[in-house]
Amino acid sequence: MPFVKLKNTSFYTSHPLINLIPQTPVAYDTDDDASANFIIADAGLVVASSLYLTGQNPNAKPNPQNQYLTAYDLSHKFLPTDF
Repeated sequence: MPFVKLKNTSFYTSHPLINLIPQTPVAYDTDDDASANFIIADAGLVVASSLYLTGQNPNAKPNPQNQYLTAYDLSHKFLPTDF
C-alpha cells in the first residue's frame, strides 16, 4: 500500500491522519533518508484529529522529534474575505 512522506514542512488536517508507513521504508530519491517518519528533515508540527501511522511499522513517527497534536480546537476559520 502506498504511503505519503513529506519534507521540511508542517502538516494540518481536521480529519484523522492514516498513513501506513511500511516496516522497511525505501528511499524515494537522494533527498529521502528512508526513515519511518511522516515528515523528514526540518520537520514541523503534525496536527490531526487522530494519528494512525504505526499499522505496519511500530517505530513510525510523525517527525524525527515525534511532535504532534491531536486535541486542537479551531478558534477562527480564515476565509478569503478576511484578507
